[in-house]
Formats: sequence, structure tokens, C-alpha cells
Amino acid sequence: MKKLILILLLIVPIVLKAQVPGYQGKRLLLYYNLGLGPNFIQAVYNSGLTYPFQLHTTHSLDIEYILSRKFSLEGEFSFLDNKPIVEGIDANGSNVSTYPLDIVTTGFGINCVFYPGENNAFAPVGNFFKIKLAIKNYTATGNIYTSDSAGNPIQHKKIVSGSLYGFGLELGHHLVIKDKVILSASLNADFNLPIGDVLANDGISYYVYNHLLDTYIIYLRFGIGGLLH
Repeated sequence: MKKLILILLLIVPIVLKAQVPGYQGKRLLLYYNLGLGPNFIQAVYNSGLTYPFQLHTTHSLDIEYILSRKFSLEGEFSFLDNKPIVEGIDANGSNVSTYPLDIVTTGFGINCVFYPGENNAFAPVGNFFKIKLAIKNYTATGNIYTSDSAGNPIQHKKIVSGSLYGFGLELGHHLVIKDKVILSASLNADFNLPIGDVLANDGISYYVYNHLLDTYIIYLRFGIGGLLH
């Protein structure tokens, strides 16, 4: 994470053309984002099983500091608590079935935000483009099955945890209302890559990774916030 922060600090002078304030002289923004990601990929491509349609959510609190008319840096604190239906082994220990999994993820990221608008536009008004880097930690709870000495299936509750690197792209639009309130909508693509052996053969980690990759590879975000200073 220290290397990530150092790299971002080094590229700021390159993209920073002038120390001018943003819209209405404001530099600091704070806003909440709600992300909505459907399970289309899982439902269509996984082994022909019937999956219910699920709309998963992610939440984030973003703090953005405007450095120039066209560029800002943003800190993002994210949280999700998803209960996806995943593919697994049923109680007889052999047939593939579906079952629920409880996944809680928290993360922190640093985003580079670009405002490629007209020459007379000031950040954060109008269209924006983000490059996002993050580290995320997850805890997942689910059931796995083993067999006793007589071959009878035994259900166990299992909890696993791990970390992911996150890399994302975001394309959206900010609307400023009465020079104070910001509304936003965006299309996002996040790529969550495992740190260490997240694909361990523990009956759960593999499905956690698949869920986080599939559901949030394409999703929408809607935000509301304000210009603070």
C-alpha cells in the first residue's frame, strides 16, 4: 500500500497544470455511493444450474480533493455484505447444487479522477473518468460437507478470510445542484485479484473470488454528496 501511495504522489506533478480551485472555489468533496451489481455472469455461465436473479450492493464513502480544473485525488472507503447463491456440493456429498454464502468485504482505495470537459469547465462538474486502485479484505461464511466413518455426510459451518487487490475504471457524470449538492451516476468495471492462495481448496474461497470478480466486473454506481470547502 505504501508503494501505491508513493506512485500516486509522484504522478501528481505531471497531471497538475495549475493550482486553481474547483467549481465555486471549492476543493473538497464528500459523497456516498451505492453500487448495484447483478449476477448475470454467474447465472448464465455456471454449469447449467438454475440461479435466482440477485442484485448485489456495495457501499462507499468517497473524499475527493480537487488539485486542478481537470484533476483530483480521491480516497475511497468501501463496504459490502453480500449473500450470493453459489455452486457447491449438496448433503449427499456428490451432487452439485446451489447454496447461500455470506461475504463481508471492506477496502480502502486511492483514485485518480479526470474531468475531460470543455476548457471553461471546473472539476467536479460534468463528465469524469476514474482510475481506481484498492486493497480489500474479506470474511466469508458458508457450509461445507464431509463424511463420518460410516460415509454419512456431515455439515460444517466454515469461516475463511483473505485479501484482494482491486483495480477499477469508472466513467460517469456529476450534476451540481444549487452550488452545494452533488448527484452522480457512473458505469464501473472492477477487477479483484487474489493476494496469496485465495483459491485454496477449503470449499469456500474459490466461490468468494468468483463472486467478487463476476458481480463487480460491470456494475452501476449512484452517489449523493456535497461541496464542503
